[in-house]
Amino acid sequence: MPRRLTQIRYLAFSFPLLLILFSVPAAAQTMGFAEAADKLVAACGDDIDANCKGVNLGNGRMSACLNKNRDRISANCQQTYAAVFAGIERRAQARTAVLKICDVDARRLCGGVAKGDGQVLECMLTASKGISPKCSQAITDAGYR
Repeated sequence: MPRRLTQIRYLAFSFPLLLILFSVPAAAQTMGFAEAADKLVAACGDDIDANCKGVNLGNGRMSACLNKNRDRISANCQQTYAAVFAGIERRAQARTAVLKICDVDARRLCGGVAKGDGQVLECMLTASKGISPKCSQAITDAGYR
């Protein structure tokens, strides 16, 4: 894996410190880490190379470096970083909420399925034609399809 991509993938774990720096759009889509890393490589790779080359990623050092150099970070990187973080955060919230949102559908469609180990979610995915639009959206937002 190229070094820059590896660095950007680890950068995903330093997002909270950069929330202070970058605004987060309200209607962000959900996003997994692999997609986030790809977007960050495309938008922020040059900024990281120019302003934070050689900075270790651990303990939020990369976030601190970008924050320290925020006046030199491109607008595209700032916007992408904010959107990526919002997408990852929304995905995490969706995964936490999906079974609660889908509870009525799960009881109706998968009542005989034992809870635990993702069995109810698996049932919901196979019974996708009978689930409510709200539950369907929750499953999509959680990244399960």
